[in-house]
Amino acid sequence: MEFVQDYFSKSVGAVKKVMLTYGPSGRSRGTATIVFAKPGSAAQAAHELNGVKVDNRAMKVCIQECPTFVILTDQL
Repeated sequence: MEFVQDYFSKSVGAVKKVMLTYGPSGRSRGTATIVFAKPGSAAQAAHELNGVKVDNRAMKVCIQECPTFVILTDQL
């Protein structure tokens, strides 16, 4: 996980959080969710790093937007 954080921090900007995805066997699925300190860093990562090869595999970098909070209610 530190490799992923270091790579994106050095390439784009400060990383707040890295979450790796693992399968049922505990083996990495090769995907990660990265939360950047600045919103613009995500766009920069998608623009500059999408398609870049790491360990002979091209990265697919996309932006997933999340709301800051969600209010759930059964009445409107």
